[in-house]
Amino acid sequence: MFLNHKAAIELLVQAADEIGFDRYTILNLRGMLAANLLPDPDAAGRLRRIPVTIGGSAYDPLEVPQLLEAGFQMFLAWASAIEDAFEQAFFAMAHGMGAGSPPSSRIEPQLTGQLVGQLN
Repeated sequence: MFLNHKAAIELLVQAADEIGFDRYTILNLRGMLAANLLPDPDAAGRLRRIPVTIGGSAYDPLEVPQLLEAGFQMFLAWASAIEDAFEQAFFAMAHGMGAGSPPSSRIEPQLTGQLVGQLN
């Protein structure tokens, strides 16, 4: 898991001119964070296509792939619309989506910092 975080942070630093709150960047970050950690290796870096349950909870996460896609697009649009870097980082941390969300919610705020040159 440490190496996955290292790879994700290296992507942020090395591809600083090419990254943003877009589908390509977010899914690549999530793919790096989830590499070799999921039962289905093809699931890393993709939006979830299978139902999930949360043990001991009455909450049922969305299962319909089209709704997950729409929610992801909405997340990207909202994150991109936030102009303040700190607010954008908090939004990304609080609203991670999909498998690998806890690690993603720690890396995606760094994307905001990279975009405004605060990590260099």
